[in-house]
Amino acid sequence: MKLTFILIIFSSISFIYYGINSFYSKKMILEYSRWGYDKLRFSIALCQLLGGCGLLAGLLHSSLYTLIPTISFLLSIMMINAVFTRIRVKDKLIDTIPSVFYFILNTVIFLQSISFQGLTNWYIISKQTLKKIS
Repeated sequence: MKLTFILIIFSSISFIYYGINSFYSKKMILEYSRWGYDKLRFSIALCQLLGGCGLLAGLLHSSLYTLIPTISFLLSIMMINAVFTRIRVKDKLIDTIPSVFYFILNTVIFLQSISFQGLTNWYIISKQTLKKIS
């Protein structure tokens, strides 16, 4: 569980940072244009920012645990699209590696969060939450 916790923290901080950077960085604005996503930059950046915040919320609030598998799955889809975009624009392998890394990272988080242990933890947490409400 400690490793998954660290992976979620790392991923969430990375996506929050990257999302904010996508709003303001001149370099990132040029990159989105080069990728052909200049009109989608704001939406993509917002998804990254909300995704990072959602992972943290799911980690910090047991009642929101279901956010972790949902958001990590969506971030994995976003990152596999980033890999294909990098290939489409013929970027160097070194420029594509971060997208591959974050795809793998969020896929691992997703698989860990839906594993039997993850589902069992969610059930226990939900049961405890319901007892507190009652």
